[in-house]
Amino acid sequence: MDLTLTIAESLRRIYELRDGKRHQRRVNRETFLRLMGIYVELQSLESNAALQRSNVVETFAAAVINFLRYLQRYNGMSRVARLVRRRAMKERRQAISDEIDRVVQMLNLAATMEADTSVPKISQNSDPPKVKHQADPSRKKALLAGALQVACQHGRLDTARILLDGGASVDQQDENGKFPLLAACSNGNVALVELLLDKRASIDLADNCGWTALMAASQEGHADTVRVLLRTGALVDQQRPNGETALIIACQRGRLEATRALIHGGASVNLSDSNGDAPLIWASSKGHAPIVQILIEGGASMESHSKTGWTALMKATERGQLNVVKLLLKSSANINAQGLNGATALNIACEHDQLSIVVLLVNHGAALEQADEASYTPLITAAQLGHSDVVQFLVTRGANVNARLPSGGTALLTAVWYKRLAVVRILLDNGADITLCGDFQNWPPLTVSYMSGYIEFTQLIYERVGPDFSFPGDQPTSSDSDKATDLHLVIGKKFRNGDTALRIACEQGNLKAAKKNLQHRDDIDKVDTRGWTPLMSAAQNGHIDVVKLLLDERAQVDTCNADGESALSIACKNNYLDIVQAIIRFGATIDLSASNGQPPLHCAAASGNTAITNLLLENRATIDLVDSSGCTALMEASQNGNTNVVRLLLQHGALIDIAGPNGATALVLAIQYGRRDIIRILLESGASIDLQDRVGNNTSMMASANGNIGVVELLLNNRATVDLTSCNTGKWTPLMLASQKGYVVQALVQNGAQLDHRCPGGATALLIASRQAVRVLLDAGTGTSIDLEDDDLNSALTLTSAHEYVGVVETLLSSW
Repeated sequence: MDLTLTIAESLRRIYELRDGKRHQRRVNRETFLRLMGIYVELQSLESNAALQRSNVVETFAAAVINFLRYLQRYNGMSRVARLVRRRAMKERRQAISDEIDRVVQMLNLAATMEADTSVPKISQNSDPPKVKHQADPSRKKALLAGALQVACQHGRLDTARILLDGGASVDQQDENGKFPLLAACSNGNVALVELLLDKRASIDLADNCGWTALMAASQEGHADTVRVLLRTGALVDQQRPNGETALIIACQRGRLEATRALIHGGASVNLSDSNGDAPLIWASSKGHAPIVQILIEGGASMESHSKTGWTALMKATERGQLNVVKLLLKSSANINAQGLNGATALNIACEHDQLSIVVLLVNHGAALEQADEASYTPLITAAQLGHSDVVQFLVTRGANVNARLPSGGTALLTAVWYKRLAVVRILLDNGADITLCGDFQNWPPLTVSYMSGYIEFTQLIYERVGPDFSFPGDQPTSSDSDKATDLHLVIGKKFRNGDTALRIACEQGNLKAAKKNLQHRDDIDKVDTRGWTPLMSAAQNGHIDVVKLLLDERAQVDTCNADGESALSIACKNNYLDIVQAIIRFGATIDLSASNGQPPLHCAAASGNTAITNLLLENRATIDLVDSSGCTALMEASQNGNTNVVRLLLQHGALIDIAGPNGATALVLAIQYGRRDIIRILLESGASIDLQDRVGNNTSMMASANGNIGVVELLLNNRATVDLTSCNTGKWTPLMLASQKGYVVQALVQNGAQLDHRCPGGATALLIASRQAVRVLLDAGTGTSIDLEDDDLNSALTLTSAHEYVGVVETLLSSW
């Protein structure tokens, strides 16, 4: 049978199958294989130049186009079809059109060649042979398992079903212990979870970190998934190595419905983690009042405490969670429970200036004189820290104003030492004994105020001295006076519980509370466990009024946290122009960053804020400063697509060809991220077009690898060097680079590209092309190995399973 009849018969079959069995993927796959079999036969006729074009060949070409479009829509590619119709997506539409044009050109070429009678023909009564690729059974099992894991991570239900039907192990774990059910539960895909459970997935399997499917669903708040797992028999109280249960995880994240489902499913509400923190403690600390309520209703113990002695009431008190405190007190929480250092909830509330909670606790019977292990009563704690409203309330409710520390110090003495004028007034007005001596040299309050030079205090106390008063205790000397000015040498300081009230107030933007806590400046630069100061916390959340308050009080502006960030860089990163202006005005170091952080200019350039970038440059920021990763501000702006910032930096003289440790320049980064406008600006400004990165990729190779036709054309128009036969230092061939996007795969295959050439990373062209050009490579011949993996253990099947390319997955499976 000649070629024309062969094409005609195949065309007839295509239309029959499309019209009669349109929605059957298996039939579609077989049809596509027939189509590609004919394509392979046409390719073999290249040496025959006498074949004339015929109507049937033209009709066949049109059928190819229509059928490929149909397959795109059928295999989850409806978004591509929509892109083709949208005028605004001209470039994407052109790319797709170009790919279809190549199919037409290929067929036209074949139609101009003479038929070769020696070429095997496809019989009218037989199908073209399918290309089969052999793989070791154990290798096939591993590849299927990896593909199933990826499909579940991306919520690909149909792909997962195909893989399971094709023999994928439902419980196969990767090197991190991750497994399909865990991934599906993280996504909350109930249908996918049910599919895996129907296939007998091990419901209580855990990964290397102890995470089960139930924990993953609870963390993300997928209550329906939690219910499905519990109905199927999941162990509700299984623990991670750190003791966390699914219920604890849900309480940490504030997942109300998941928490409700877990409790209804029998979760233990009193099972603690390895630190002794029960679900109630976690929910109370985070302020999740509705969760606290259902935990209490579910029988959570009010006596539970962590290994450091913190109860749920203490945690809620520290964070100022008033509504949670009310719930706990209503449920008879132990109001006078003490932590390991002896502090009660009332002592903690006084330390953190939580007046509303102090009132609530006292009204519910909290012990006013219960001291911690250092003998600090609530009153002495509040007096030393200068919380005058709390002091006033406590003395009004009958707190002992003359309670003493082991050093002999009283609330009045510590208030004088720490310059708490308002507190001193309150204590004197409420009968504090001015003759009691203690602390350094056993001095009385009047001696302390006099020798320390506190004139206001001296006058205030002297007004209450009787005519027969004499200095009790040891008499002061000149050397004593010198020592008295160094406070930490002469008087003890209250041990702090957890965070500071000032930093919490600044984080929350509570200006009133911040003002109160700044009256004495003790904690203005005190950092939390992450190294964050009050100024950083206010800057992070855009609280300009609080920032100005802190700056007026001379907060340190050049402190860096554990991540190498200063308050200025934090404000730049979050686009708070007014805060940046305020911090610069108060003398912040314009280029400051720790060894692991980014300078402010880099943060502004990355975020694309032209106004902040210009402000920094006007204040003499070093424009070509290199950060810890080797990037300049121009590189940051280029890779993030911030066109206006790029123009601004170039106008201010930024060096355009500075290269990072990997050889990447601003132009290279713009190419890698497909920033066409920025590429044009950089080229117009004199960027070197033929620089190579560390692995030998030039700009043309990078653009080709990214598959961005517009960028390639832009570079070629600017005379970029192109060498289609070269390899980079990683030994990647042009086929490999092009295969990442699939736009030129057909031309390379036609010209005899080696299909199974491997780069040092182990990848083949098939692995790289799996998402877009897999069929061309598979059906080009038997030389393509379907089971090869790269060094990251990615196979063609794994990569395609990450997307809902059901037809591609079926094609790969059918090729074994």
